[in-house]
Amino acid sequence: MKIKIDKSLFCGLVLVFITIYICKLHKFTLESLLSEVTEDDFGKPYREYERFVSTIGVNCQNKTRCGPKAESGYTVCMDSPFKPKKPCLVYSFGSHFMFGFEIDVMQKFKCEIHTFDPSIPIAGHHIPDGIHFHLIGLSEADSKSKLGWEMRELSTIRKNLNHTDTILDILKLDIEGYEWKAIPQIISSGCYKYVRQLVIEVHFGKVKKSLDKDGYIIVKPEYWGNVNTSQQLEVLIQLQNSGFQVFHYARNPRTRMRFPDSYNQSIFTCNVISLININLNEVTTNVFG
Repeated sequence: MKIKIDKSLFCGLVLVFITIYICKLHKFTLESLLSEVTEDDFGKPYREYERFVSTIGVNCQNKTRCGPKAESGYTVCMDSPFKPKKPCLVYSFGSHFMFGFEIDVMQKFKCEIHTFDPSIPIAGHHIPDGIHFHLIGLSEADSKSKLGWEMRELSTIRKNLNHTDTILDILKLDIEGYEWKAIPQIISSGCYKYVRQLVIEVHFGKVKKSLDKDGYIIVKPEYWGNVNTSQQLEVLIQLQNSGFQVFHYARNPRTRMRFPDSYNQSIFTCNVISLININLNEVTTNVFG
């Protein structure tokens, strides 16, 4: 007795078995494919970041620029009760011995100013009168970095300078990705309650390597601060939940990057944002009675 097999059915079965064999050989399963697709491939974290930094959360009617118009300058809110008034206190992390911001703040508000930067030795550099300079960096723990820098928590610095119960009128951070680990410690330690204004140069995503022929950045494999984009976004959310609202932002034009999922769209991965602590009145009332 002969069994007739439809030729198309036979060919279909053969194709199925070949496909199964290839998939097993290369371990090409849906699970393994998805495990290789990171969130960056879809650009979602970058879109969320863009939305956060470019959304004005609170209106500051009176603003002033402190420092040069270039990247080392920052925008400060002059509305009451956020305007720095003598006696006032300013911490500036990251300077590379460029003191335009600090000098302008000192002239406008007569504040006590402390600048922190462990990356360059003091020898051969001039520190303007009235600025207290410290070879210390800001981090999530009191430690020494791989580069040999002395790193401290904000809570430790405030204690060592006898500022534990003093309001920080302006806290400035330009620390090349260290912000992603330093900010959670500032929040968890409660130091954020004493910050009136926070100005940050935010470095998002992966570290910049170079520029392509069209002026877009090419990135390295590593993330700023060794913190991935999801964790970086979580830090920004923590800031917002702690009462810090953006009142001003500015893009760094040299950090334009194409969206990972769209060749025609771009984002600026480095932005300077200025925030005020809208919970400050409540906090100071509780702290100082």
